[in-house]
Amino acid sequence: MMDPLFGIWQFFVVWALGLVLIRWIRLELPTGYRLAFAFGLGEMTVSYFLFLLGMVGGLRFSILVPLAVLITLGGFPRLIREMRHAGTAAWPYLRQSPWLSLGVAGIFGLYALSACTPEREVDSVWYHLGVPLYYITHGGSIQLVPFNMPSHYPMNLHLHYCFSLLVGNEVTAKFFILFHFLPIFLLLWAVIARYAGARWGLWGILLYCCCMHFRIPVMANVERAVYFYVFLSTALLWMALEKKSWRLLLWASVFCGMAMGTKFNGHLFGYAAQWLLLAIAIFGLRAMPVGEGMWKWIAHTL
Repeated sequence: MMDPLFGIWQFFVVWALGLVLIRWIRLELPTGYRLAFAFGLGEMTVSYFLFLLGMVGGLRFSILVPLAVLITLGGFPRLIREMRHAGTAAWPYLRQSPWLSLGVAGIFGLYALSACTPEREVDSVWYHLGVPLYYITHGGSIQLVPFNMPSHYPMNLHLHYCFSLLVGNEVTAKFFILFHFLPIFLLLWAVIARYAGARWGLWGILLYCCCMHFRIPVMANVERAVYFYVFLSTALLWMALEKKSWRLLLWASVFCGMAMGTKFNGHLFGYAAQWLLLAIAIFGLRAMPVGEGMWKWIAHTL
């Protein structure tokens, strides 16, 4: 019973840290964009911190759990305020479409029940969970796993599973990745509200919940995080082109890099797709002078 709760706690610890850090990044963003940005910022920061700890054998219960408790005490009050504000803004639209709201809640509830089952998918057990488990049972340090050649791949999200396995088991890891739905929902709502009106937000979320790739939403893989970072970086890139903002462009590039560092197919769905978007904006839509566009192309790449 406690394992799912530990996964939810881990998820909100990351989000709370992001909401603390975003205060130092003064970007004017709509609520949904800001909350998704904060989660991505928090998760990225924790990923690199776990990497540094792993280099010195610091992936240990005695280090990670006290730090998570400190973040909980320091960041959760702000997290609660932000969630209350977002809930207040969304409540009128939820009341207008109760059946759509129940549909989204029902599908998410089914996913949560499915995530309570033990992990059986080969790739998740062998790689996504097996490599972090090897780290924490062999000195708490990042190392080449002899029976797993892909263990040297970028593993931004896999490193979070070290904490999951230290405080729980594979169900904890599954709930941590499952709850990536929440920032995706908020960002999707915000994007739809920006371009089509908030009353269409629930339709978009329900359609997203019913996509075919959700045959694997309850496995301990990292697909959910790849979808999140590609979507976040693309939304920020589009806003950067609209507002002609270099800061948003650079942050879009950072989160695109996070997608690529989470799984290699982020190169195709994030990096290559956004290069194509920039090419269309520069040469097709003529949204900016070619010289300025080329500099943005280079900046996004770097």
